[in-house]
Amino acid sequence: MLKQIWHSYKNHTMENGCERQTIASPVRLLGRRLFLQGSALLLALLLLDGYFLPRSSTSGFGLALAAEQVTMISASTGASAPVIVYQARLLDPVTGQPKADGAYTITFNLYAVATGGAPLWGEAKSIPVNKGLFSTLLGDTTPLNLSIFNGQELYLGVTISGDPEATPRQRIGHSAYALFAETALKATTATNADTLDGQDATAFAPTAHQHDSQYINATGPDSMSGNGTTPILSVTQSGAGNGIQGTTAATGAAKAGVYGVAGTDTGVSTPAKAAGVLGRSADSFGVVGYSRNDDGVYGHSTNAYGVRAEGGGAKAAVLALAFGSGATNYGVEARSSSTHGVYADGALYGFYTPDKIFAGQGLGDIAEHIPAAADVTLGDVVVIDPDHDERVIKSYKANDPTVAGVISTEPAMLIGKADSPTPLALAGRVPVKASAENGPIQRGDLLTTSNTPGHAMKADPVLISGIPFYAPGTIIGKAMGELTEGMGVIIILILPQ
Repeated sequence: MLKQIWHSYKNHTMENGCERQTIASPVRLLGRRLFLQGSALLLALLLLDGYFLPRSSTSGFGLALAAEQVTMISASTGASAPVIVYQARLLDPVTGQPKADGAYTITFNLYAVATGGAPLWGEAKSIPVNKGLFSTLLGDTTPLNLSIFNGQELYLGVTISGDPEATPRQRIGHSAYALFAETALKATTATNADTLDGQDATAFAPTAHQHDSQYINATGPDSMSGNGTTPILSVTQSGAGNGIQGTTAATGAAKAGVYGVAGTDTGVSTPAKAAGVLGRSADSFGVVGYSRNDDGVYGHSTNAYGVRAEGGGAKAAVLALAFGSGATNYGVEARSSSTHGVYADGALYGFYTPDKIFAGQGLGDIAEHIPAAADVTLGDVVVIDPDHDERVIKSYKANDPTVAGVISTEPAMLIGKADSPTPLALAGRVPVKASAENGPIQRGDLLTTSNTPGHAMKADPVLISGIPFYAPGTIIGKAMGELTEGMGVIIILILPQ
């Protein structure tokens, strides 16, 4: 409870038939600070003009006011609205005596100007008067508009019953410590605010601020530390932007926009270039990515490697583990829209596996790049070029012992030059151009060269003592399809002899 000691005196003068009464300002036992009881905040406002004189009166009212009022802004129970405690005295302008007891309709308005203008706030209510005195709470009928209490001049106009508004309007002024509070409210450096928890206001950041060099040490590292199980720093981005963004202008070794260490990085080699994200650990993972329905780690580069791995110990540079059970649950999947899906170059082996190798979809053969004459196309039967080393040409005669094989259409594995236009099938199944000029080709027939350039035909054996023999070096492979007449393409199993 706020206790006040009031010392008052009365100065009686007669002016236009009305008593003018002044009640001196109260003496409060308040210190320099504002006190809070519960969550009620008490402020003081000073009404500088201490009286009203009626401008004109049909009912003959005079009005004398107390010189000081108290404003109580409270949110202690029920979030009650702020109000102004107002007291005044009604006098008869002729006799100077208090008006008769009873209820009077009194209208209050707040203005930004001393005369004229539109009210910024107002309310009317019936107020009981006893021996000329009355007291009321301004704002208990119509809530006060707190936005008008912004430091501007304010004037209170009062109207009694049907009379015109009393003049002059009463100017509302500040008490001494209300001025102090206003200075703190408007301060940009908060030099006039009291301390909080023993610290000056400059030790705290405003509600709206940027985390620039005023709050972060721009000339040296800032650090946060902890020893709990929860994150030291947690950032949530609910919009479309990044949660955390790190940028560095450095291009030297082991520099990064975001740098992370798990455990220790003692003995970990230093990358030769800077990185957007760099993770290091001596005994744990340096960088880990997880995803339920998309890529765990994604790397992209316009002119270099999307993902690069280097290993300096006895372990592999890349380890891929797949724990699913689907048909496409690959340990490593590599694709390329222009060149190699996987490129391997090793001091001993470019590629090594103790396990099986699967390559190709559907037909699959192993082929080797070989130079060929310009007219050689896919599916052609070719023979060794008699005029050039390590070169082939289209076959041109039947049962040619210089036959080399068939040009593969789509080899599953290619050795030699990767982009060879003429890969020679070495093993497996491959489409071949065929001719029925030596009779229909049946499944299982051995095939050889024909007189039709680039085409295979059924080979005829030589019977010796009833045993068929084929001329050495003339067989290409064994037919896995049929051609009853004319020319066409069948599948052949390569069996060079």
